[in-house]
Amino acid sequence: MSAGDLTLEEETGSSFTAGVVYEYSDELSFNIDFYSIKIENKIKKLDATYILDKLWLCENGGEKADSSLCNNMRNRVKRYDEHGKGVDRLGNGIAGLAYTPHTIQEGYINAAERQDAGIDLGIRGFFDTEFGTFRYKADYNRVIKKKERIKAEDPLVDILNDQDNRDFKELGSFATTWEQGDTSVSWLMLYKGKMWNNAEYGERQKLPAWIKHNLILGQHINDETRLIFTVKNLLNAMPPQDETFSSYPFYHGGRYDSIGREFSLRLTYQF
Repeated sequence: MSAGDLTLEEETGSSFTAGVVYEYSDELSFNIDFYSIKIENKIKKLDATYILDKLWLCENGGEKADSSLCNNMRNRVKRYDEHGKGVDRLGNGIAGLAYTPHTIQEGYINAAERQDAGIDLGIRGFFDTEFGTFRYKADYNRVIKKKERIKAEDPLVDILNDQDNRDFKELGSFATTWEQGDTSVSWLMLYKGKMWNNAEYGERQKLPAWIKHNLILGQHINDETRLIFTVKNLLNAMPPQDETFSSYPFYHGGRYDSIGREFSLRLTYQF
């Protein structure tokens, strides 16, 4: 069961960034950036899996049993009593296995605070040859901090390596383009690091990293007309197979692009 909450407040936050760019030459440059983000009243989705995982930790010493987080999780889970009787959300009497959950109230809450920090690295350059000009660009992001507290009185909890953390710790991309006269060929590689599978909390394993390739061919027919042919997901890469998922779409939706190889042809004309 999912329910809305009229008491939700807007998110507020602050951020700090600092970086350095070093131009080794006209053809080569490097950059390194640090960012730190603090968000208060962050809206957090509580789904059934998250609620049951946290409740298990509360009951087995992984979380402080009397914390506001554990109390919130307990209030969201309705169980059959010792006689196997319960009441559903419509007030109807129901029966089942004693002490097992029959209703889990999903929804959204305002987490008191969320802190994120990371490092971005980049390199850009080009070089000319008798066969044309080659341009390249590489970017890499590494998350180094992720902390959260549900209530203001709760301690900050490090969730960077928590098995419930579904955010990628590593992201990257590499692009290179060859140009010769009116013709260009570009190749783009997108990288997403490892992520936890959907097994029971405490038993989860990391899924492999995911890589997707795109290819773009461009041709100037004349000064006003250009033809662009694009192949997205060139190698037809699918999200890493997760055999611990028992329901559609069988992977963490929103984390991966499940669209297979895709072709497009575009003609542009300027006048």
